[in-house]
Amino acid sequence: MDLYTLTQLLEKRKGEFAKLIGDSYFKKDQYERSFEYYQIFMRNAKSTREE
Repeated sequence: MDLYTLTQLLEKRKGEFAKLIGDSYFKKDQYERSFEYYQIFMRNAKSTREE
């Protein structure tokens, strides 16, 4: 896998990684830090499901 392909993959999964990192900070009671990552997650969320 070349660097270009890896960069594309990481960009596509950016929201998922941000959610995982945000969850980790939240569990450590670092709420302000987790909020930053949840904002990134929400900007990159691809969900179209309506409840």
